[in-house]
Amino acid sequence: MLWRPDLKRANGNEFLNNSKYGKVTDSGFCGPDVEYAFYQESGTLVLSGSGETYLYYSSYNSETSELGEVPWCDYSTSIQKVVVEEGITKIGEGIFYKSLILSEVSLPETLTEIGDAAFSGCSALVEVSIPDSVTKIGREAFYECSNLNDVKMSKNI
Repeated sequence: MLWRPDLKRANGNEFLNNSKYGKVTDSGFCGPDVEYAFYQESGTLVLSGSGETYLYYSSYNSETSELGEVPWCDYSTSIQKVVVEEGITKIGEGIFYKSLILSEVSLPETLTEIGDAAFSGCSALVEVSIPDSVTKIGREAFYECSNLNDVKMSKNI
């Protein structure tokens, strides 16, 4: 597995602090070759690495209307910004489901697919720019994003 040089491991489980976003609150894996780092003070969640994230929508519980837990579930009400870095090719199903204060998303040119319900229920999201590299957007990817009023769409959709 390749690691970004500016996100070297500390204590075998945490990224070193990144002054751009602040001190790391939590870090780990959200895909076979994808890591996340959450920076509480800036409310920023960064995904880095390569390939696809895990699917979280596939473990949907219809009795409770809940999705499988993302590794940062304890901070989901604190995530204001998501940065998906170059190298990530697919954002998995339900990965940012009901991140209620998520208002800013940065997507890379390497991204080719956005999974079902990936941003569903992100009611604070106002705008999103989907790169031209994206060729597939899953069902309800932006469902119940009630304030989303500016979408720059990939020309390949």
